[in-house]
Amino acid sequence: MENEERYPLIIRLLHWVMAMTILTMLCNGLYMANIPDDAADKYDLYPTHKAFGMFVMAMIFIRIPARLMASIPSSHLGLKSWEITLSHIVHGL
Repeated sequence: MENEERYPLIIRLLHWVMAMTILTMLCNGLYMANIPDDAADKYDLYPTHKAFGMFVMAMIFIRIPARLMASIPSSHLGLKSWEITLSHIVHGL
């Protein structure tokens, strides 16, 4: 039985898949930026980096409607009003 204090499983899975993909893209991009300009394989990783970027964009198109249709856990009762407001702003971003 799903706990009502958590986001639905699909939202959590999308979140973590996107997080891991973005971290992979970041590592890939930082590595590519540090390859010397005269290296023969300098541009070999660019297609992979682009493919991960397209995957993230596709996941966004899945995640936004899923998030809008999902039931959102209620704010914890112990939070102050400014904390709840800030939480809504951060989640919106």
